[in-house]
Amino acid sequence: MLHPRSLLPIPLAVALTLVPAATAPAATPIPLGTVAAADVAVDAAGAAHVALSGTDGAVSHCLIPRDGTGCVRRTPIAMPGAPIGSEVHVQVNGAAVLVTAARSTGDPDGDGPAVAVSTDGGASFAPGVRVGSSQVLAGQQVVGPDGALWHGVMSGGFLNVVRAAFDGSTPTSTPRLVFDGPGAGVDPAGFAIVDGVAVAVRPTDPAAFFAHPLGSGDPHVATSWSPPGTLTPTAGRVIGEPSLASGGRGMVLTTLENGSLEAAITARRWTGAGFGPPVVLYRNQGGSNNANNGEVTADPGGRFHAVFTGDNGSTLRYTRSADGGATWSPAQVLTTSPDRSVLRARASAAADGRGFAVAVRGEEWFALPLEPSAGLPGEPTVTTKVTEGDTDLLLGLPRGCLPAGDVRVTLTQRARKVKTRRSTGRRVVVKVTRVDFSVDGRNVRTDRRAPFTQTLRLVGLAPGSTHVVRARAFLKVRTGKQRTRSIRRSVRICA
Repeated sequence: MLHPRSLLPIPLAVALTLVPAATAPAATPIPLGTVAAADVAVDAAGAAHVALSGTDGAVSHCLIPRDGTGCVRRTPIAMPGAPIGSEVHVQVNGAAVLVTAARSTGDPDGDGPAVAVSTDGGASFAPGVRVGSSQVLAGQQVVGPDGALWHGVMSGGFLNVVRAAFDGSTPTSTPRLVFDGPGAGVDPAGFAIVDGVAVAVRPTDPAAFFAHPLGSGDPHVATSWSPPGTLTPTAGRVIGEPSLASGGRGMVLTTLENGSLEAAITARRWTGAGFGPPVVLYRNQGGSNNANNGEVTADPGGRFHAVFTGDNGSTLRYTRSADGGATWSPAQVLTTSPDRSVLRARASAAADGRGFAVAVRGEEWFALPLEPSAGLPGEPTVTTKVTEGDTDLLLGLPRGCLPAGDVRVTLTQRARKVKTRRSTGRRVVVKVTRVDFSVDGRNVRTDRRAPFTQTLRLVGLAPGSTHVVRARAFLKVRTGKQRTRSIRRSVRICA
């Protein structure tokens, strides 16, 4: 799984709109059929590319448009040899789609993953080519800065770094590359790369992380990785099911922390030298094993998205963070399962924060759209204030850099205690009658009714660029001339 899944750069043409804030209704699950495994990657247009591994070992690709209700196209993918296990991965970059599955081909140096490449958005795939040697694919895969696919395996703590190009050229078949550490025989189940450092996390025995600065040696040699770093669970709990993601706002690790009386899903932020204290995303009381961690993923706009199951497998839940994992929205329920059988959730999202999750209910896999409304509770805001008479006017925007996509902007009034004016003996009473919102001097929408809350859609702004958000308030004043006041705040688009 690639974090972020879509590598397509944001176009430089500027498109700025304001749309009314809205909360997305509960979505209907999209059936994917009885398959052994599925993975999802969302492209820049918001379409879901779903890789499916059938119960018979057949591999295929399903395309679901952003607002689609099912697969508009299913494409079979020819893979060499026979399947090993059922795990499958998918990556997207523009029109290129890469699907990876573990295969047994009878080669003398062992079995290994095979990669199939599409250059037309999944309409057709070249036959899969065996790349590297390993056993069964683990639950995470990332793409390094050099374009190499990094993926883990479920046996013996192996790690493969393979070369598979997005340009449609034949993936490079490498000799057997086996990573015997960290912790030989213990599976490092989570992988991510941030700021030139690859990080692997293993669960239990005990839980630990290992770091490898890229270019500092062969990543398949244990000595090129740091000694094990400590991951301390909450007292009375055991860490398991790690998932890592990295993006424009750092790296986040989510895990399941199991205790005798409750299970919790937690998130930790990467500090550059280790992981910070856990933030509880969800707590399920009433015994252990009542929750399962799914996946955390980062979108190109800088948000983190986490999906997992709760309530003893009867709910699929979702939460996101817009500030690098410091705070998270409440864990909303995406769907329920009366027979408590929801498991193996994965997710991916586009730069505007919308995406898809996939999971299995019993033996039936399904997809669900992720459509978080802008400004979900839990996203911190910072305000800029001006004062007029007896009123403070406050412009509110999310703290930190702004991700591409939907961002909530507000203008609110707050009464303040003031002395009466000496000349008239009266207080200056102010009422906002209209607000013009603009970005870089362009008026994009007028709001004439309180509460003055809109969703600012930032599309096509260059990563790292700086812009000015302005709210121009038209004021009705009980005493004195009518007037306007403007509040401005400089904002930076997340890199």
